[in-house]
Amino acid sequence: MRILLAYEMAPATLAQFRARLSAELSGFEGWELHDWPGSDEALAAQLPLADVILGPKVTPEQLMQCQRLQLWINPWAGVQQIVGSFQQVRADWEAAQGRPLLLANSHGNAYQTAQHGAALTLALCNQLARHDSAMRRGEWRLWKDDWPSTPLRGRTLGLLGYGHLGQHIHRFLSGFELDFIALKREWRVETADAGDTAGLRPLSRRYDSAELLQFCSASDIIVCTLPATPATEGLIGEAQLAALGPQGLLVNLGRGSVLQEAALYHALREGTIAGAAIDVWYNYRPEADAQDRLYPYDAQAHPFHELPNLLLSPHRAASPLEEPSRWDDVVENLRRACQGRRDFLSLVDIAAGY
Repeated sequence: MRILLAYEMAPATLAQFRARLSAELSGFEGWELHDWPGSDEALAAQLPLADVILGPKVTPEQLMQCQRLQLWINPWAGVQQIVGSFQQVRADWEAAQGRPLLLANSHGNAYQTAQHGAALTLALCNQLARHDSAMRRGEWRLWKDDWPSTPLRGRTLGLLGYGHLGQHIHRFLSGFELDFIALKREWRVETADAGDTAGLRPLSRRYDSAELLQFCSASDIIVCTLPATPATEGLIGEAQLAALGPQGLLVNLGRGSVLQEAALYHALREGTIAGAAIDVWYNYRPEADAQDRLYPYDAQAHPFHELPNLLLSPHRAASPLEEPSRWDDVVENLRRACQGRRDFLSLVDIAAGY
């Protein structure tokens, strides 16, 4: 089985990945890993020979060259940058090859991403960044309680998205006396696949996409883990934030595009909601301003950095990038491919975009 890297891995990451494959695929003969060939031109010669390809991007033209492809693995969870090519050529590719075109993503960093999300939730509830900044300015605010904490006991935490991330966060925060609700595009019989469910507080209610306003109104704290798809673009706007209410808190670990930028800024500035913690943003190639500052949003129209009720995080929830467990589901899918299996983990619904 020929495994092809269709992107350039950092040397340390590649060494870790090679060592992992050597250890875990040692019982299978005939597999070989081919590194990124160095250019798109050189890649073109490799694509028709590969059985499994790992990469975060592909053009429709490149995908049509993948004649032996059994599985394409996106090495991260987000597939918005690649799934369009699969949608565009899927019918033609499957007609030509006589088998399904399969795309999987990776949730190997879900645990540490959810850990960061839980940390943001607790830091937001306890106003940690605000108190830290005040002490660094020399303000000794002993017993002053004009920035009170939000006790979790008795509150309702709404999980907007209930995939790997949402389920991990549910488990991490179940030690608090919270009521949990969740909204998911499609509910199946199983409700949790994020590991040990011992001590997991039950979901008191499940919502579907048509019940978004009711979900927001029922939540005291919303943790969003939704991916970027046409269905989630701008999903949270003025009406949803107003439904969350003036005591409500919002944490976003999913994609920035799910929250309307202007609506979020004005809701925080005007007190429509009490606060937010954001790890995902709107512009990932910002231009420096006159003071050589880089802000991943429209800093002129929406100066989020000036808002005292916002906790900012630079899309770093998946850290550390070299965490060995980040390859767990990728390696398992490669093992299944070596076995000739097609029951791959984390297959993407290409039509739905996630």
